[in-house]
Amino acid sequence: MRLSKRYQPRKQPVQSRSKATVEAILDAAARVLIDKTYDHATTNEIADCAGIGIGSLYEYFPGKEAVFAALIHRLNVKMYAAMKEHIGELGGLSARELIGRVVEARIRGVLVSPDLYAALRDQIPHDITSAQTDRFISDFHQFSLGMLQSFAPQIRPIAPELVADVAMRAMYAIVEDLVIHDPQKLHDEAYIDELKYLMTRYLLEP
Repeated sequence: MRLSKRYQPRKQPVQSRSKATVEAILDAAARVLIDKTYDHATTNEIADCAGIGIGSLYEYFPGKEAVFAALIHRLNVKMYAAMKEHIGELGGLSARELIGRVVEARIRGVLVSPDLYAALRDQIPHDITSAQTDRFISDFHQFSLGMLQSFAPQIRPIAPELVADVAMRAMYAIVEDLVIHDPQKLHDEAYIDELKYLMTRYLLEP
């Protein structure tokens, strides 16, 4: 899916000063979103919070929809980098250890900025961020599936690709629900161990 021009930046910053301006806009949008919700966020408030004139904001973004689309894209990039870094090298890992590492990586991703993640996923209309979010989810699935398929002989023989795909989607949804509705459980080792157990039993047990 491709976002309409309404949801795309007017231009990409090139110089360090313009990059700093865009970063300030996105930082301000995050603060306004968390403090006042998406429905009450305006471009004027975002510009004021960023300490810039409204004209500077409109130089880069056509409206608040494009600002928040860029904000979720920035967060997705940071989350995906944190997840891949946590998974790290796979040599010597057992299938159970790998599944545990993937679960931890998913949690590590949302913990990059849990309040912002929850606000973006809970408040922003899906059509604003769907292309970026869907691509991020697809990348995560493909990355995880690729790793799990290296243990295909150990995955339930019914249909390894199907089983792995269902498991990844279920785990993604569970963690997303937690960060929005019950974020303290993301720090509860016993709860995380149960999520690992759920994924391991589903993927590996006959």
